[in-house]
Amino acid sequence: MKARFVALVSSFAIAALFATPALAGPTHQPGPDFEGVPTGGACCFTGAAVDPSSGDVYVTDALDLRTFTFGNLFRFHPDGSYDASFDLTEEVETEPGVFQPASKLGLSEPQDVAIDDSGTSSDGRIYIAEGGTLRVTAIDASGALDTAFSGDGRLDLSDGAPLQRPCGLAVDQTNGNLFVADQNAGRVFIYDSAGALQGEVKDSTLQGACGIALDNTGELYVRSANNGNVYRFHRPPQLGHQL
Repeated sequence: MKARFVALVSSFAIAALFATPALAGPTHQPGPDFEGVPTGGACCFTGAAVDPSSGDVYVTDALDLRTFTFGNLFRFHPDGSYDASFDLTEEVETEPGVFQPASKLGLSEPQDVAIDDSGTSSDGRIYIAEGGTLRVTAIDASGALDTAFSGDGRLDLSDGAPLQRPCGLAVDQTNGNLFVADQNAGRVFIYDSAGALQGEVKDSTLQGACGIALDNTGELYVRSANNGNVYRFHRPPQLGHQL
C-alpha cells in the first residue's frame, strides 16, 4: 500500500520523503546535500516513486541548474545514497572545445515518475511524465528507452495522444495499465502497457489534475492543483468524495 501512494509525492509529500534520516535534505535547493547528486544539478524535485522489488527511490527533477535546458531523473538506494551508475546525462559539445551536460533522453520538465510492478510483460518499466515536451517516456532500469511502449518508448501528440500537460502518473499493478493525470486537459487518461488509450476519467473536479495514486482496491485518488483538494474515484471511475 505504501509504495502505491508514493505517486502522490509530486504534489504534497515530497518534503516528507526527504525528511527521513536516510534521505535528508531540503527540496528546491541545488548542491551536494542530496547524498552525491552532481553539484549544482538538482533544482526542483517534483515527483518520486519506490521500486517495490529493490526499494530504490526514483526522483524527478524539473530543471538542471547547470544549463537550465533539461530535467533529470535520479535514483537513490534504500540507504539514501545516490546511485551514480544510473546517469541519464551526457556531455555534448555545444561549440568547438566546449562541453556541457545534457539529457540523454531529452527530458524536459519531468513532473512525475511511476514504476510498473504488475508482474506482466511490462514489469519493471519506469514511466516519466514530461511537462515540457507534453509526453510520457518509458525506460527500463538501465535508463534505456522501452520501445515496447508506443513503438519508440514515447507517448505524445505524434501518436494521437491527447496530452496537454501530463503531470501525475500511477500504474494499475493488477494489469499494468498506466493512469496519466493531465493538468491542462483536466482529465485522467488510461493507457495499456503498449501505449494504447483504454479510456479516460472526466469530471469537473479534475481541473488542474496533478497528483495521482491507485490503492490496492483500485480506488483512484487525484489532487487538483487548482484548489489543492484530493478527490477519490471508485472503480469503475465514478466520483466518490473529496478527502
